[in-house]
Amino acid sequence: MTYFLDRVIGQKKAVEILSRLVNSQNIPNALLFAGSPGVGKHFTAIQFIKDINGSEGINSLIRKSISNISEPYIKYIIPLPRAKGEDNDNSATRKLDENTINSIAAEIKNKSENPYYYFDIDGANIIKLSSIREIRKFLSLSFERINYRTILIDKSELMGEEAQNALLKNLEEPPPGVLFILLSNNPDKLLPTIRSRCQRIDFNPLKEKDIRDIIKNYYNYDELEYELPIKFANGSVKKAIELTKTDFIDFLDKTIDIIRHSLAGNYNTALNKFNEMQENSGKEILYEIIDSILFWLSDVQHHRNFGEPNYFTNYKDTFEKFNRRFEERDIYPLMTKLNSYKSLIDANINLNLIVLNIIFEIRQLGSDYV
Repeated sequence: MTYFLDRVIGQKKAVEILSRLVNSQNIPNALLFAGSPGVGKHFTAIQFIKDINGSEGINSLIRKSISNISEPYIKYIIPLPRAKGEDNDNSATRKLDENTINSIAAEIKNKSENPYYYFDIDGANIIKLSSIREIRKFLSLSFERINYRTILIDKSELMGEEAQNALLKNLEEPPPGVLFILLSNNPDKLLPTIRSRCQRIDFNPLKEKDIRDIIKNYYNYDELEYELPIKFANGSVKKAIELTKTDFIDFLDKTIDIIRHSLAGNYNTALNKFNEMQENSGKEILYEIIDSILFWLSDVQHHRNFGEPNYFTNYKDTFEKFNRRFEERDIYPLMTKLNSYKSLIDANINLNLIVLNIIFEIRQLGSDYV
C-alpha cells in the first residue's frame, strides 16, 4: 500500500514510527514533533494527517484542504504579531491591520505550496492566548467526513505559560476524532505537563543528499548556488536556503580573516572584522560566525586525520600552516567554549563581550602563533 508518508525525505526513523501508528490505527491524542528548523517536521505532519484519514483513498477535495492547512480539517496555529490595544479577549487577528493580515495569509499560502518554506511574519514572536482559546470553537463544530481533525501548532515553544496552560485543558480531555500535533524547535520550553501528554517523535538533521533533493524539488536554484551552503547547513533546509541567499564565499573569507587575526593576537583588527560582519544584522549573524569557526576547527581535525579539509575545501593551505605549527594542540576545549557562547546569545548577554571572549579564546589556541 502506498502512503503519503513515503514522500517524506530523510526522516526514516520518524516515518517508521508514524507508519506503525497508521497501520495499527492506534492514534494518540497528541504528538510532539521535535527537531531543528528545516528538517521536515511540517511536511511530515501534513502527510501523516492525510494517511490517518484514508491515504490514497481520501477525497481529493479533503486532501487539497489538508495540503492547504485550512479549516475545517486543520486548525493551524502560528505565532502572530500583537496589535496596538489588543488584549486576550480579542480574537487572534481582530485588531491587526489589513496589510498585516494579508502578509500572514501570504506566508501561510507560501507554506502550503512549499512545506519547507520557513515563514517569517514581522513581529510574530509569540503564540497568543487568544489563538489557543479559539481551539474550543474549532472543536465545537462536528465534521464526520474525515477520521481525524487536527490542531497543528507550529513553533509551539513560543506559547507563553498562560497559553500553554490553556492548551493543557484541551489536551486533558480531547474529544474523539481530534488530533493535536505540536511542532517544536525547542521542546524543553514546553511545560512538562504538556510534554507528558504528547507522544514525542524526534527529527534528525538531514543528510547533505536529502537537503540537495529537497532543494531540487521545492526551490528554483541552480546546483552551483546551493552546493557549498549545504555543507554548512547543519542538516537544515532552512539554513541551506538562507546561506544560498548570501554571498557565502565572501562570508567564509571574512570568517577566515577573523580566525587569522585572532590567532595572531591582532585584537582590534579581529574585532573590527566581527563588527563589519554584524553591522545591521543583529545577533543572528553571530550564530553563523560561531558556527563557521566551529566548522573551521572541525576541519583542523579532519585535515590532521585525512590530509584535507571537509568544509573549507578552498583553504587547504590554512590548515596545512596551522597543523604544521600546532599539530598537537587540542582544539576540542575551544569548540566546547564556542558552543557555550551560542547559549549566551540566547540569554541576551552583551554581544560585544561575547565577541571579545571568542577572539581571546582563539588567541589562546595559537598563543605562540606568528
